Amino acid sequence: MNMRDFKIGWRLLIAEPSYSLVVILGLSVGLAACMLLLGFVQYSFGYNAQVPDVDNVYVVKQRFNLDPRAPWFEVAPLQLYLAASQNPMVSDSTAIGRVENQKVKIGNALVKAEFTYVFPHFQDMFNVHAVAGDVQHALERPDGLAITQDTAQHWFGAADALGKSVLVDGHLCTVLAVVANPPANMTMPYRVLRGMSDTTNWGAIFIKLKKGITPAEVTLFLQQMVDSSPAATALSAEQRQRLGKNSMMDIRLTALRDAYFDRDVAGAPFSGPRGDRSVTIALAMVALLVLAMASINYVNLATVRVLRRQREIGIRKLLGASVQNIVTQFLVESVCITMAATLFALILAWLALPLFSELADRNFDNFFSWMNMGICVLSGILLGLLTGAYPAWIALRVAPVRVLAGRSNAETASSTRLRWCLTVLQFATASALTGVALVIVAQVDFAAKLYPGFDAKPLLIVDSHPLDEPQGRAFRDAVARLPGVTGVAASDEAIGRHSVKALTAIGRTRDSVISMQAKSVSSNFFDLYRLRPVAGRLFDPARNNENELHTIVLNPSAVRELGFASPEAAVGQIIKGPADQSREEEQREIIGVIPDLRHESLHEAPVATAYYPANNMNVLSVRVDGNRQQVERAIETLWRTTFPDEEFNMHSAGSFFALDYAEDLKLGKMLAASAGLALSIAGLGIYVLSAYSVRRKEREIVLRKMYGALPHHIGLLILSDSLGVVVAGTLLGLPFAWIATHRYLAGYVEQTPLGQWLMLGAFVGAAAIVLLAALRHTLLAMRISPMIALRG
Repeated sequence: MNMRDFKIGWRLLIAEPSYSLVVILGLSVGLAACMLLLGFVQYSFGYNAQVPDVDNVYVVKQRFNLDPRAPWFEVAPLQLYLAASQNPMVSDSTAIGRVENQKVKIGNALVKAEFTYVFPHFQDMFNVHAVAGDVQHALERPDGLAITQDTAQHWFGAADALGKSVLVDGHLCTVLAVVANPPANMTMPYRVLRGMSDTTNWGAIFIKLKKGITPAEVTLFLQQMVDSSPAATALSAEQRQRLGKNSMMDIRLTALRDAYFDRDVAGAPFSGPRGDRSVTIALAMVALLVLAMASINYVNLATVRVLRRQREIGIRKLLGASVQNIVTQFLVESVCITMAATLFALILAWLALPLFSELADRNFDNFFSWMNMGICVLSGILLGLLTGAYPAWIALRVAPVRVLAGRSNAETASSTRLRWCLTVLQFATASALTGVALVIVAQVDFAAKLYPGFDAKPLLIVDSHPLDEPQGRAFRDAVARLPGVTGVAASDEAIGRHSVKALTAIGRTRDSVISMQAKSVSSNFFDLYRLRPVAGRLFDPARNNENELHTIVLNPSAVRELGFASPEAAVGQIIKGPADQSREEEQREIIGVIPDLRHESLHEAPVATAYYPANNMNVLSVRVDGNRQQVERAIETLWRTTFPDEEFNMHSAGSFFALDYAEDLKLGKMLAASAGLALSIAGLGIYVLSAYSVRRKEREIVLRKMYGALPHHIGLLILSDSLGVVVAGTLLGLPFAWIATHRYLAGYVEQTPLGQWLMLGAFVGAAAIVLLAALRHTLLAMRISPMIALRG
């Protein structure tokens, strides 16, 4: 293989521009899609990879067993951080004390920023690199700040940020270090760092183990610390009974490299972004399948092209071309095509990257790194060698004497069947992908729009100051008087949002306590939401007395878990709250039962929920019966007047339900885009198969016509290959699509009724595309002139 071979290869490509354009465009689209999807996979598996010695760094997570429903959290008592830092098995440790939004005054401007409070050694463990200043000095001083480059740009523009002072919640602080922006794929991102030393609270704890130490050894040490702590030894008899043989708190270590795929903490507060390893691997397989489909099309096109070049190949062999010369020429042509396709694929990927980043909700700043570009080029060369091997093999089988005598024998029946099977695989893959994507998108749409138990359209949610404080009460009362507002009510959290999850333990007796969600609401909350009781009554604002404060409303799930025969049987019963050493047992009367509301996503069944009347809440629900836009503007104006230095947050009451399915929707959209591309490639594959079928059966078609075959007989002959592809592809792809959609839908307690029908519809639609792709060559075959066919 030398430069002369490449020159000949390029000349041949230029000599047939239409063929070259088709194959390069088809390959480049497949390559671009593969690059983007594999870029997402690389990004996902690269979480926390920038941390030095990341394979020896672990994060501590815990589960509080007194609450049987409590999930795992990546926050734990910071006393464990102190114990770990003094343990000889640990080479280094640090912690993030808390992450919170704080008001920062920069000159006359007021902004909100997310502050990350960290313990010593954080900058060393996580490779926090100072662009200017001293990070350690900034974190040791109580008034010191270390901010990222992006934060410095946002706060101070082009000016030098080092040494600048700002007011943080009224306290003067100084920027003592500017650090490099952390990679986007971190499970613990940061913008502003501030030192912390208080270990009386909870935080995220990170431990680096010494060489040779296993996570199980340190886990056992930390578990023993928890079991011997004062909190564990001071448990009441009732709490010990509830725990049984379990510890008060379970401790585990998760490798920081694998933290992004830790599904135990997905969705838990303070856990940051989390992904699904199996879904990510599935996307990698989809990427390779799309590339494989595009490559199959190229191989088919190249094979058809070999048939047209038989005379040329035969003459070259007669003139002395060796096997090596023939193979080298076809491999070089293939490499030239794949390299050109790789170049165009990089351009397409660059153009599509902003849209893909928005679709995946990820920042792919390092997508076009030199390493990735090199991998793409090498992959293009390897793809050219692989895809050129089969056409080269076909070319080697060309017999010069037979070809020049007009008798073609370029491809055997077995190789024809092989390419037919590859086309079937294309159809099966494209149809299955389309079906799965349609089901995911339909299920997400169904879940987001499912009736939540109340009419959300006329309701607005405003995050306010505590509504039992003077400013909060004044704001609430002013909103209630606005034209178009027919009522306001308060709660500790909006229905469908999960930033606040309060749990309580109640039971019919002290020995039968169960854990359930606790929701604090104002006495008119149910009236505002137009909710009616299943049994009994609801809170009554007219009964705003001491007795009403000791009532409770349950949902049907809570009634069942408490062991009542029916909602009616529960009304009027007295239930008991938790009893411990700090307070006496609290008793409440069940006054009513309301239908299940969608506090959780459809991934979870409705959970037992208790509603308490209370006043100290900061979420305001507003019912609007007038002009909605005018009311929204009026509420915002009131807020700016009442709380001029506070961030304004207002949402539609129905906007929270779609947030639970954001990741599912991203997956569905990526699969839908891949499926659309796969269908296009499959359609092109059928187009190529039809072209080859017509070419291969020209003489048979002529003979049939000479013996009286009608045009529709010829059409059925050509369509038979495509119909075979549809039938075989459906039989192959349908089971896989059914299994994939069944497993996905199993994660929902309620499923869209369109699920399996959409999957079947995808195969029908794909079959229609296949038949349309074959239609052109079918019509051409029906019009073939016997004189033209026999002349060759």
